[in-house]
Formats: sequence, C-alpha cells, structure tokens
Amino acid sequence: MKILIAEDEPISRLALEATVPQWGFVPVTVANGQEALARLTARNDPPPIAILDWMMPGMDGVDVCRAVRSVMLPVAPYLVILTTRT
Repeated sequence: MKILIAEDEPISRLALEATVPQWGFVPVTVANGQEALARLTARNDPPPIAILDWMMPGMDGVDVCRAVRSVMLPVAPYLVILTTRT
C-alpha cells in the first residue's frame, strides 16, 4: 500500500522515506502541498494515506487537508499532519 509523504525539508523527507517501508508501506514523496493535493486527488491510484508537513511554503498541510476534504472523492484518504512546532 502506498503512503504519500509531503515534506519540504529534504532530510526529514528522506528519513520518512526510509522509515515507512519498515511499516509495510511504499513511500511516494513530494516536496510541497500543491504536489500533495494533486497526488491525493488523482483519478489513477491515489495514495490512501498521507503524512503532511504542517508548515510548507505555499500550500501547507492544513490547506491540503481542507482542499482534500472539499473534493468529492470515491474514498477519502487518511491524513496525518506532522510538525516540529512547539
């Protein structure tokens, strides 16, 4: 099963990309919210789970969540927001 990782910071993205296969998932990585939204709303095989960075330039993780929830999808993905904020 695929899991989308949306993280603009390269080291964190690589760490998640290396970790999720240990959980049995195939990572699909993007570097910003616009790419994440495009993948999650794609008609062809969108990932059913996404780990979204809260703070990304342009469209952040919260914006992605709102946008995904506003679109009528056949199956809504599970969305997890990850942050280093205090």
